[in-house]
Amino acid sequence: MPSEAAENEAHERDTLHASSKPLVYVAGPYRAATSEGVRFNVDRAVSVAKHLLVLGYSALCPHTMMDGWQRDDELTDTHFLANGLELLRRCDAVFVFAVGIWREGYWVVSEGTVAEAEEAARRGIPIVHSVEELNTICGKPQGG
Repeated sequence: MPSEAAENEAHERDTLHASSKPLVYVAGPYRAATSEGVRFNVDRAVSVAKHLLVLGYSALCPHTMMDGWQRDDELTDTHFLANGLELLRRCDAVFVFAVGIWREGYWVVSEGTVAEAEEAARRGIPIVHSVEELNTICGKPQGG
């Protein structure tokens, strides 16, 4: 159950976004053992984000915002996760498209996705896994 502070944040978010489209954070694995695996994860996130846009939601897809930045020696996973969590805090819902990735015959849990889901839960931000859940939580947007 969300804390009183989380409930207050949720109320402020609802008030702030009352006249705008719901902003949905797209969460799922980014990292992978190969560049092809990263591309696969980015493509999945983009597919979800595009679908949300077509339905009338505003989508925030961190996978595309920072794709390729991991090659910068000054930036670490901590920078990426902290940035993503800061963006997530401004969203009305979190759409988790996958929590893990299939690697060499077994599932590997995405630590980043788990951290995003935990932060959303702490903040009282709804976590959904389907458009149906999103429509129920946020209301079906107009103009999709």
